[in-house]
Amino acid sequence: MEEILYNAGIGAASCFFVAGAAYFKAYNDSGEKEGFQIGKLLKSVILGAAVGGVAGGTGMAPQLIVAMPAYAGLEVFVENCIKSLLRRFS
Repeated sequence: MEEILYNAGIGAASCFFVAGAAYFKAYNDSGEKEGFQIGKLLKSVILGAAVGGVAGGTGMAPQLIVAMPAYAGLEVFVENCIKSLLRRFS
């Protein structure tokens, strides 16, 4: 159980950094900088924790130096898949 929580924490932390990086590159359609949106940050962190938790539950337990970018990449992939499905069916 500790390993799952550890991996979920790594997933959440990595996605916190992904969300932070996304904040610094976020511009709206008119080219103006978007304001900080806590909802977007929380969504990324929660999704990252879920990805990390699933990885921990399935036994995927890479070292920290490998896990952070791996979980961040998985989070972005899963988020983009969810967004594309929602756009396709809405």
